[in-house]
Amino acid sequence: LGLQFESRRGGFLGVEYNGRHVMVRVSHVGIDPDMFMNRLQDPGVMKSTAVLERKWEDKVVLLGIDDMDKLKGVPLKMLAIEHLLDNYPCWRNKVVLYQVTLPKDARYPEQQQVRDEVHEIIARVNGKYGTQTYTPIEYSERHLTFDERVALYSVAHAVVNTSIRDGLNLVPYEFVCCSGDKSGVLIASEFTGCSRALSGVIHVNPWNKEDVAKAIDHALSMSAVERQVKHDKDFQYVTAHTTMVWADSFLADLDKAGEKADKLTYLNMGLGLGFRVMEFGHNFKKLDPDAVVKSYRESKRRLLVFDYEGTLTPLGSLAGLSVPSAATLAILTKLCNNPKNTVFIVSGRERMTMQRWFKDCKALGLAAEHGVFFQWDRSSDWQRLSPSLDLTWMEAATEIFQSYTERTDGSFIEAKESALVWHYRDADPDFGLMQAKELHDHLNSVLSNFPVQVVNGKGIVEVKPKGINKGVMVEKLLTSM
Repeated sequence: LGLQFESRRGGFLGVEYNGRHVMVRVSHVGIDPDMFMNRLQDPGVMKSTAVLERKWEDKVVLLGIDDMDKLKGVPLKMLAIEHLLDNYPCWRNKVVLYQVTLPKDARYPEQQQVRDEVHEIIARVNGKYGTQTYTPIEYSERHLTFDERVALYSVAHAVVNTSIRDGLNLVPYEFVCCSGDKSGVLIASEFTGCSRALSGVIHVNPWNKEDVAKAIDHALSMSAVERQVKHDKDFQYVTAHTTMVWADSFLADLDKAGEKADKLTYLNMGLGLGFRVMEFGHNFKKLDPDAVVKSYRESKRRLLVFDYEGTLTPLGSLAGLSVPSAATLAILTKLCNNPKNTVFIVSGRERMTMQRWFKDCKALGLAAEHGVFFQWDRSSDWQRLSPSLDLTWMEAATEIFQSYTERTDGSFIEAKESALVWHYRDADPDFGLMQAKELHDHLNSVLSNFPVQVVNGKGIVEVKPKGINKGVMVEKLLTSM
């Protein structure tokens, strides 16, 4: 989306958008472990489990429970089983994949395509390796009852997931709770969400059938100790991160996200494409134009401070695009001619540029580079807001800026007396933003021991002296009047 973000405490990504604070956090929902483990002791479930154990008493059972959806990668799973039996003869007549595909209520054309592909692979594999007493792939397309799921989990030696895109999938969590003494192994696609939450999972690339087959062989051949260690890790996680824990955590995050918003005031500004939401402090009150005009007329001394780019002139990337118009100069001159007024422009531009632009506004005050340098009028000398500036960092920062400019087409460096700015407004938006984030981190790392701050702006990354900004400059003006 091209939005700027930052990492925040607690594992959140903070996104500022149109005056709104958006907190993003990835958190996989859990299950109710007790419900599954208690159901294992149900007489009906125990009877179903015994039936399945007799059916597969001399077999190693791989279980798959997936929706009838092309994103679930069921055909890829079956191709991996075929590759396993082709290249690992020791598992022939021994490994059984029991695949349950859950039909969807809505009918989609791709469902039939997936179904046809699955049936074709099953027919080929079972025809090649099946016997009167052995069926390598047992397939069922139906909905499972809760008791049937629990029974299947309890007899399976491993669950295999080969999704090519999967977000919320609770089958691995349920299997961990029900596998019991078997200490079942999880084989999960690297593209499914739960594979990152469970540390005992064997990760696979579902598109690589050799990789999946190798993972299955490893899962079924590993020692009892390794299997138990993996299972214990996942069991500890699943039982600690239950549905209730997830819900409590979500509500706490929701309250935390609203804390800052509750302390702010939001106002709608502009119309059409220029509409935006502006954010202000809780005590902010929108100025009444009539009250401002009345106070202006009655006051004996006035300080008028203007920002420049984006206020008195449209925001432009190049200095030549931000030259003040004749109308702007005329209005500023008129304000300055009033003896009651002290008029200042505070800008991030360098002082020589500002002096050239406003040479005809003799009484206009200028603050350049966010206030590092300031001048009361054209007849006075430039002063420094801070008497001494440490600029020893500029050489190192310049080298870094140059390396990023060379590999980012459309970017350029603006060198000021006290600051460096890297502009990327004219670069490719996505690549420019990516480079800006990398540059920001690089500069923070290299310049951490210098008295500077690295600032991300709209289309820029700037390094400037710490403790000097437009707010400090305005305070200086107020105390000097």
